[in-house]
Amino acid sequence: MRISGFRYGTFGMRREWISSFLSRGREFFENNSLGPRQIEAFIWYLRDTELIDGKLNLTELFCILKKIFEIEGINSKVLWGDNLGEFML
Repeated sequence: MRISGFRYGTFGMRREWISSFLSRGREFFENNSLGPRQIEAFIWYLRDTELIDGKLNLTELFCILKKIFEIEGINSKVLWGDNLGEFML
């Protein structure tokens, strides 16, 4: 069953998708293990979170999060929005 108007279909976000995307950047779109509907949902997610633009170009936010990912790994609290208050002035 598909929920009308819900861009992500029935797919929840998976850490391995984010990890692979942050590791490989644009190359991820050319070679990944996602099915056609999964990649469509993931692209909508990446657009909505402003990690890519409408033409699948990587954004400045992607570059920032990639650096955090490289330092802290996929379980970074910053990547997942946990404890952001610690970084606020």
